[in-house]
Amino acid sequence: MAPVYKVWVIARREYWALVSTKSFWIGLVLPPALAALTLLLAALGSATEQVATRRVVLVDPDGLATGFEGAAQELGFEVQREPDLAASDARRSRWAARLQSGDLSAIVEVPPRAHREAPIKLYVDNVAGSTARWLGDAIGAAARHERLKRAGLSAEQAREVMQPIAVETQRLVGPGAKATAVTSDASVIVPFLTLLLIMMGVMSGAVPLLQAVVEEKQQRISEVLLGALPAADLMFGKLLGTTAAGTTVLGVNVAVGALVAARLDLLHHLPLPLLLVAMATSIVAMLMYGSVFLALGAASSELKDAQGLLMPVMLLFLAPLAALPLLTEAPNSAWSVALSLFPFTAPLAMPVRMGIVQSVPAWQVATCFLLSGAATALTLFAAGRVFRIGMLAQGKLPSLGELTRWVLKG
Repeated sequence: MAPVYKVWVIARREYWALVSTKSFWIGLVLPPALAALTLLLAALGSATEQVATRRVVLVDPDGLATGFEGAAQELGFEVQREPDLAASDARRSRWAARLQSGDLSAIVEVPPRAHREAPIKLYVDNVAGSTARWLGDAIGAAARHERLKRAGLSAEQAREVMQPIAVETQRLVGPGAKATAVTSDASVIVPFLTLLLIMMGVMSGAVPLLQAVVEEKQQRISEVLLGALPAADLMFGKLLGTTAAGTTVLGVNVAVGALVAARLDLLHHLPLPLLLVAMATSIVAMLMYGSVFLALGAASSELKDAQGLLMPVMLLFLAPLAALPLLTEAPNSAWSVALSLFPFTAPLAMPVRMGIVQSVPAWQVATCFLLSGAATALTLFAAGRVFRIGMLAQGKLPSLGELTRWVLKG
């Protein structure tokens, strides 16, 4: 029991050393704070839109946007009609000044016989605002409605033709399963956020771990520690402590994300199997990449040497992020399946695929865990050998051949 107790002591020490730092708490609090701030600003922005006084200048010599005026007035817009399209430079200058001062919300110019070659022009000060989007949709709908009436359709027929047709995307998980409505935005945002949360959980523990190992080696603290317990126990204790810290970050972020999703009525986009697989693969990724970071830190005498060795590992770790367009557009393609089964990319790619289609075959999920578990065990073994030799080695950075020899011969 003594070795187990020593591992527990090291793990507990590493965990508390990480969670007691300011950077850890900043990383823990910042994402929920940003989520809360986003919701608050969205609510404030919505409230501001509802109470703002809005004036619109409408230039419509042919009367093509007759229906626009009534619809705008119902929503609180004050519409000022202009008789002709030939606006003078002086009048345009006055309009521009009123737009910038906030006295006008928009200027709408409808040319005679508006079509693709002579588009309706919408002048606003804030082209990204919701007012601009609503006005653009409303003026286009009113012009199409009027053209249908002039083509011989009655007002009732024109309204019938212009009535939008709802299209609801559905997802069926299996035979007899209940259909779940999915929006195109959520189908992209949920996998991206899942990937981002996993990456934050892994990096919150792995990067500080590498820095701590290099500092302990420089200050000769590692030699004292290795005199008290075997190198394998020291490495495993550090790895468990940092994995626990990363799991803490991930758990808090997932809980806050679930609360935000529930607040926005998007919780049905986070099925329980996806959350369980994401949490499990995150722990696997923390153990796998954490052991690699430990080995790199032990093999380096200075932090800049470790950063040089870290680059190839980070490229491999970030591969699923670079492949996100492929995973979202073709989640069942050969390349996507390969990314979700390859041990070093599977912990991040598999939850993304499950967040998109939710019909990933069970054998692929099982194979993902089997291969990732085997790769994690081999990585721990190889990292243990490098850690044992590297912690006592001093001098220049070992070459790739030397690292390979450490792994093979110990």
